[in-house]
Amino acid sequence: MKITHELGHWQKKQIALLYHFSSLEFLENLQARINDLIEFTDATLDKANTQRRDDLLINKQWGYRNTSQNWGNHAWQLLVDFQKSISKNIARRGSDVYSITDANYCARGLAEYSMDWATPDEEAVFNKKFQEISDHAGQIDSTVQRNYPQHGWDDFRLHLAWCAYAKQIPQLPKLRLRPDINGMSGKAPPVTGVYVPQSDANGSPQFAWAGNPGGELLDCATFNGLGLAALREVGRSDLWASDDKMFNFVKANLNDAGLQSDSFLERSLKKASLAPSLVARHAFKYEPCEWVFVEVVPGEYESNEEDNAESNATVIRVPAGQLCPQSGFYFTPAHMNSRRHFNAGEAMPEVASEYGATIWQWDTVQG
Repeated sequence: MKITHELGHWQKKQIALLYHFSSLEFLENLQARINDLIEFTDATLDKANTQRRDDLLINKQWGYRNTSQNWGNHAWQLLVDFQKSISKNIARRGSDVYSITDANYCARGLAEYSMDWATPDEEAVFNKKFQEISDHAGQIDSTVQRNYPQHGWDDFRLHLAWCAYAKQIPQLPKLRLRPDINGMSGKAPPVTGVYVPQSDANGSPQFAWAGNPGGELLDCATFNGLGLAALREVGRSDLWASDDKMFNFVKANLNDAGLQSDSFLERSLKKASLAPSLVARHAFKYEPCEWVFVEVVPGEYESNEEDNAESNATVIRVPAGQLCPQSGFYFTPAHMNSRRHFNAGEAMPEVASEYGATIWQWDTVQG
């Protein structure tokens, strides 16, 4: 199988994240967090019992509903069941099988039981610990769930995950594309690990496994027309990361049907920080594809800094009326769908727009 592109630095970070979230170490860390929460809860229940707090909470209207006795008889079991499920997930890794966690099930169950028996500080500690557990489990679930591609990883969600977990990956593992190991959407892969689309440099990587039941490769999350426009106009390094540039992109593309249909559009136009999520809700499509395995080279690492070609690339900007300095494709934020080819020496045209001056920018995606 021929690979049509090399791995970019941003893509290497995404792949490193998926290997991190699917690792046994990450799952065992979740188990340790649950064990810690159960120990804290046991101590808090014992304290409530010693202080006879339930004597103040039992009443004719609600009976034992708000008591530590009720919580200990029912809600506590949800935590224990969650703990047991993680132990089963760890055991299944030995058979090369991966599963989502019971975090959502546990959270829904706990919400049914009152913690009025705990002090405000105790309840705050419990909620903080459980939120951290839910966040941790969420990364595992997004990596291994197999029912809904749209609930998995896309470029925007991977950007947010990197912002949150970059400190846990101080060095990027050295990666090697293996065109001899490949798979297809809808089928289990021959080897467990992370795969990238064979011919789509913008498609998000995906973790899949070969055990039974298998973790088949899903459809690829990749940019649609709006997403590609954002990539071109904002640039790879600032995509999702620069609120101001994303906000300017939104204002320049308000005629996009997806943005127009967004129920939070009016609210998003009042705050630049909402622009990345607004665009992300309408920037992706899901398509079947051929996938190529990405192998981690054991014991070898590479710099976590941006590649020079990606971080220091010269961006050509040419005001309307000036001559094109280099043949290739250009676009202008002043007009939607403005991408076109110019030859060196050709005059760059003015575009009528309320956006402002027409500035033609070199398109990083040529061809």
